[in-house]
Amino acid sequence: ASYEKDINAGLDFQDRMWHPIKKAKKKQPRKVFLEGNHEHRIKKVLEYEPHLAGDRYGISYKNLQLDNYYHDIVMYSGGTPGIITSDGISFAHFFVSGLMGRPIGGDHHASSLLAKNYSSCVAAHSHTADFAIRSGSNGKRIQGLVAGVFQDYVSGWAGNVNQLWWQGLVYLRNVDDGVYDPQFISMEALRKEYQ
Repeated sequence: ASYEKDINAGLDFQDRMWHPIKKAKKKQPRKVFLEGNHEHRIKKVLEYEPHLAGDRYGISYKNLQLDNYYHDIVMYSGGTPGIITSDGISFAHFFVSGLMGRPIGGDHHASSLLAKNYSSCVAAHSHTADFAIRSGSNGKRIQGLVAGVFQDYVSGWAGNVNQLWWQGLVYLRNVDDGVYDPQFISMEALRKEYQ
């Protein structure tokens, strides 16, 4: 409902997330930001309403201040999310199915990622959690992961769909050439540990 409030909430999140890590003065992790459909809306608004643009008082992608927090920023490519590959795993906000550019999803979301991409990949867009492993005849494994949503509140606009979402984070342990051990950590577990 308020662009300014949304931006300020995002900046507050970034500060709370990354300030303790910067303060620790240890080797910083590589921080990657994958532009999602919500951030991409800023660009879409400016396509249709260019008079709203302005770095200081108007609408601007610079308002997100991503350069202050992340080493790599992966932007949309046309109308679909950009993809970054690291340690044999492709990461994107969502992966597309076919020429129409629609997000891969469905009941077996992680399996569908593997069937369409033929490689290990991680997505989030649907806010659900799912995991699948496939092995080839040569023993090579690929893994598909849908990582849920990292939020600790119920989204009013989503109604009963909130009940389908998995809230938390997934830590990929022992990563080696596209294979890893996923550790699912719920928001409830994080609250118990850190409150």
